[in-house]
Amino acid sequence: MVICQRSESVELPENQPVKPDADLIVIGSGMGGLTVASLAAQLLGWRVLVLERHWRLGGFTHAFSRKQWHWDVGLHYVGGLAPGSPSRGFFDWVTGDLPWRMLPDHFEVLHLPQGKLTLNWRETEQAHALIDRYPHEASAIYRYFDDLANMRKRFGLALFAASAPAWLAAPMRLWTMRERHMATLTTQDYLNQRFKDPGLKLAIACRWADYGAPPAESAFGIHAMVLSSYAEGAGRPEGGASAIATNVGRIVRAQGGEVRVNAEVERIVIENGKAAGVKVRDAQGNAQTLHAPRVVSDAGAHTTCTRLLADAPLPAAWRNRIEALEPRSSAAVLYLGLTADPSTLGLTGENHWIVGETALAHAGASVDEVREGRSPLLFVSTASGESDDAGQRLPTAQVMVPMQADGMQRWSRTQWMDRGSEYEWMKAEMAAGLLDQVDKQLPGLKHIVAHSELSTPLTVTSMTGHPNGAIYGLAATPQRIREPIGVFTPVPGLLLTGADVCTPGIQGALMGGVFATAALIGPHGMPLLSRALARRQHS
Repeated sequence: MVICQRSESVELPENQPVKPDADLIVIGSGMGGLTVASLAAQLLGWRVLVLERHWRLGGFTHAFSRKQWHWDVGLHYVGGLAPGSPSRGFFDWVTGDLPWRMLPDHFEVLHLPQGKLTLNWRETEQAHALIDRYPHEASAIYRYFDDLANMRKRFGLALFAASAPAWLAAPMRLWTMRERHMATLTTQDYLNQRFKDPGLKLAIACRWADYGAPPAESAFGIHAMVLSSYAEGAGRPEGGASAIATNVGRIVRAQGGEVRVNAEVERIVIENGKAAGVKVRDAQGNAQTLHAPRVVSDAGAHTTCTRLLADAPLPAAWRNRIEALEPRSSAAVLYLGLTADPSTLGLTGENHWIVGETALAHAGASVDEVREGRSPLLFVSTASGESDDAGQRLPTAQVMVPMQADGMQRWSRTQWMDRGSEYEWMKAEMAAGLLDQVDKQLPGLKHIVAHSELSTPLTVTSMTGHPNGAIYGLAATPQRIREPIGVFTPVPGLLLTGADVCTPGIQGALMGGVFATAALIGPHGMPLLSRALARRQHS
């Protein structure tokens, strides 16, 4: 069923109420928006209209292909997939029980200046691997993993408290002073207080690209939540990440809803002080206003505040809080099409981190560092694109380098695929530098590459609309914990979702969607969702 659209040019008789185009409009089809859309359709039976500015669904869960090569854009691996865990239960519920392929037990390989270190996803084995390498810091390492477990429990409750009604949030805010202090330390301050060995600090914090802020900037609470999420296993969707949006689209349509691409929301419509819909423009430039009694934004808190609500009379304190956490972290990604499976090189789907001495010192590589093959930090995913039913997909790999968008400002006013020869030459040099650097640690990979293409921070902005090519939303700083954003906005009927209301990454975005759905249900939303999830998992 296609939801009726009302053009802006239609005039209604005076005092005649506008018939809503949907029960709920969701702006954006990232993991947070898809979660809200799926749960609202299934649990509440609502007609949901999902609006996506890109021509593909899924946000950072979308995929693209070249010939027989297939790449997931932003989902490289997801934690919290242990059978029976709440996060796995919500993933299954939202995606219609999409199957997952788990990464190998030894899922992370760190190529450190002191040598290679392989980590198991089980925290006890991670601890033993670190102690074997740094036995003189054994007690501090054990304490670190105790701190991770404590943050996982306490900070998780605090995150929900920011999105919960007051009666439910109050007991969840009862952190001890020590817990709150620890969560709001920078990761660097935590490391300096706990450890002495610089090599151990590098081994523990080099995966900061999983949440987008280096140790000097990031909150230890966010470091703990993201890295410890893999303590319940890590995996990737069977068939690739795009299966998430495909499955959610089916669920939404089954309830009479619609999922639309090439639909860029320009502003949120406010009538009588409440969110009443959105003004949207299609690929041909045609604008229309769509109405719904509820709107949920997965466009990012910063974009929602500064662009979609630019003219709205909002409290200055709320605007200032969000603007102070301006998204910054971006990346360049090299997509590789291979002629042979990476397993021929001994690569079995694990992640590889290529770590330089200065990997913790700044927030990303410069263009020159990438060109010259000396990026301080690289992430290499060797989990090839899943085979389709006919087994026609060829193996792939990806190389991600954290970067800032500053070095590309000269092309910021150009359009995707039309930035000029100098830009294309720069990208070719960056791709060559990345591949040379990776081949030194993973010998032979370079020789099985048949196709490569590079996306830059400018590509991210073009595809998502995120400022500064941001891939992780609001900055993961201690301020984000001291004054959490939560799902509620000053505009009645408008909620936020996604990673900004929880933690960076796919799992954080999922839980942001869960929190937003709970708020849509009402004061008892989270208890009702939890009971429904328990019934589903035990049925």
